[in-house]
Amino acid sequence: FYSPFPYAFSEIFHLIGFSYIDSLKIAFITPFFLSAIGMYLLGNSFFGFGGGLISSVLYTFAPYHAIDAFVRGALAEHWALSLLPLILFALFKEKQHLFILTLSILLLSHNLTALYFLPVLLLLALTQNKIKFVKKLIVYPILLTSFFILPAIFEKNLTTVATMTQGY
Repeated sequence: FYSPFPYAFSEIFHLIGFSYIDSLKIAFITPFFLSAIGMYLLGNSFFGFGGGLISSVLYTFAPYHAIDAFVRGALAEHWALSLLPLILFALFKEKQHLFILTLSILLLSHNLTALYFLPVLLLLALTQNKIKFVKKLIVYPILLTSFFILPAIFEKNLTTVATMTQGY
């Protein structure tokens, strides 16, 4: 099950009139901006303007982002990693709509990142006394993405998931 969001996002630009290549380039560039904005907002909320700026630059230009985008071409993972700071910002500042939107996009962007990040998100919510916020709002992203999440869970025996996790 390949996550649909990054490709649906690039299709928007193709429908506007961009070529397929330019649409994919836009889809690869956009997460860099999301990373910068999200990490700035998160860093700024904890450390002020300077801390937000430094954390934004360090996160955006982390080598792993460049490897995802320019070496591996891992568009889905690139999108997922760019959303994590925005999700955390929405959690800490209790921005309901931003939390629902970004968590939904994460669930539609990269399965493994969502699988690893959700327990961390719940742990952070528990330690920050935000568990009511997350419990109340976690249902909406799951419902919004159920057209993709439910088949990925219940029909995994029809895919080659087992061969990807065995024999190392």
